[in-house]
Amino acid sequence: MKKIHLVGGVSTDPVDYESFTQLRAFTHNVLSEQGQIYSTFLDKIVYTIEPGKFSAFDTYNNVEIGDSDVIYIRGPQMRLRSAYAYYMSRFADWHNIDCVNDYSLYYPGTKFAQAIYFLELDIPFLRTVYSVDKDLLVECVADTIDFPAVLKTNVGSHGDANYVIKSVDDMKSLLVAEPKADFLLQEFCENDRDYRLLIAGKEMLLFERRGDVSTHINNTSKGGQATKLPFETLPSDIVQHAVSVSQKLKLMISGVDIMPRYGTNEYVFLEVNSQPQLRTGALLDEKKQILQDLFQAIGNK
Repeated sequence: MKKIHLVGGVSTDPVDYESFTQLRAFTHNVLSEQGQIYSTFLDKIVYTIEPGKFSAFDTYNNVEIGDSDVIYIRGPQMRLRSAYAYYMSRFADWHNIDCVNDYSLYYPGTKFAQAIYFLELDIPFLRTVYSVDKDLLVECVADTIDFPAVLKTNVGSHGDANYVIKSVDDMKSLLVAEPKADFLLQEFCENDRDYRLLIAGKEMLLFERRGDVSTHINNTSKGGQATKLPFETLPSDIVQHAVSVSQKLKLMISGVDIMPRYGTNEYVFLEVNSQPQLRTGALLDEKKQILQDLFQAIGNK
């Protein structure tokens, strides 16, 4: 007997809830002889992703979705929920679970979506926990990630909405203060700097960013200081990882953020920016030059 997981809709939306309730009854009636059927909402899933591991826990039924034979993505307003359906589709692919229907082509460009690429390309990154439902993040934080941790927006830029939290109370206060933000939780990486590798075609520009001691954020937009370095400063495999993930995302121009773990020889990837700063920020002359070089090299047909 197959284990079928029906996933769709957001439980807090009245339209979603009513439509999905009817869909659930229909599916159980039609497919009951095929096997055991679980039904859950997209916002009742907690994802945990880290190097070599990708889990999805269905809090509605208290079961791991990774044990399923089939994942059936179906529900009202799915085009509005395509980012959530994307995460479930990529989860199914990682676990070699048949997926009906697959939303893997609906790439949302979020930090969590990028973590999935890091996983698939065997690129070092930080343990990350995500749920559409922020209350579920609060409930699971103690069991899934250690304090201090980082609470950051899934779609933020320039270091905005990026906080170190030391307790569940810290987390609750921030979620109340920013109720519309789509947050995820991430392992805290002790550091004194990070690197931005700007890639433009075959050209690369590396600069080190250092913030002051009052913050964990090194972005120049938050006051961090930038210093140009030869890209050979980074280990060759880390540079190749940056190139590989940029190419996989089909980004001719990208800004890849990489952080060294303090006191070690380890590096972790933070994110891949599809719209890195070019006309503002640090090293403007160098940025102009690699942009000129890029357009000199392309467009000749």
